[in-house]
Amino acid sequence: MKQYMILNPVAGKGSKTLPKGLSAMAKEYEIYITKEQGDCERFIRAVGETGESAKIWVWGGDGTVHEAVNGAFGYPNLAIGVFPVGTGNDYVKNFGNLSVFLDMNAQLAGTEICVDVMQVNDRVCVNMLNIGLDCQVATMAADMKKLPLVSGFGAYVLSLLVCFFRAKGESLTFIHEDGRKIKGAFLLSTVGKGSFYGGGFQAAPYAKLDDGFMDFGTVGVFSKLELMKLIPSYQKGTYLHKHQNEKRIQHQKIKKITIEGNTYASFDGETIPFTKLDIKVVEKGLTFILPKGATILEKPKPEEALQS
Repeated sequence: MKQYMILNPVAGKGSKTLPKGLSAMAKEYEIYITKEQGDCERFIRAVGETGESAKIWVWGGDGTVHEAVNGAFGYPNLAIGVFPVGTGNDYVKNFGNLSVFLDMNAQLAGTEICVDVMQVNDRVCVNMLNIGLDCQVATMAADMKKLPLVSGFGAYVLSLLVCFFRAKGESLTFIHEDGRKIKGAFLLSTVGKGSFYGGGFQAAPYAKLDDGFMDFGTVGVFSKLELMKLIPSYQKGTYLHKHQNEKRIQHQKIKKITIEGNTYASFDGETIPFTKLDIKVVEKGLTFILPKGATILEKPKPEEALQS
């Protein structure tokens, strides 16, 4: 079996040197340093097309994970592992015992598991899709992360403060699998396989990587004062419980949805303009290398959590 280590040299604050312990592995593992955006995805797809079984670990943040998953999607001969050395590292927050993700021995002794992904038109999303205020914030945060002394979470908070005062609802139409249409203005709209984004905000607290569903949530239009009170619980992932009687906040488990609008969507940190998004869950769509000692976080069922 082929084994690869792919390093994104601009992940986090950037590094031109190989991480400690990686240089010594060059005889056993093919080491590839990406040269530009999209290079990781192209490299992994080329490996997949050979038909040979391969384990591929990527060193980077959520953007690198996004590229890796899109490169590996459709190739059952590939397994993807992650060394989270980016700024936000939101995808791996969906696992327990995060320290082992940076432990070389734990990674190499890891086991292969199957997790779900979301197909968004012709792309794949492994963590979360956002439209509205959080998409605007994510776009601005990507630029703020480049500033010195600004962390992934810090960049998100700074961007949130700026976008908060510009907040307005996006005009969207949601078409469910059974044909139901919901139209309106929404400040926040999320479709998630994972729970976290923005360096740790929990927009989809009940999302689970391998349950066969996507967590779909919307937040309607709130005044600035109301939104200010909502944001802390949105960050902690308690907003659905705390505001469960608020009709402007909705949540449900879904398999498929179409979203129509004329705005932008951000998924796994990639921002695109759209007029129509067809989104569906792909069960067991990714073979993931789970480091020894790590687990997928268990999540309560929404109906149970909201009754507690």
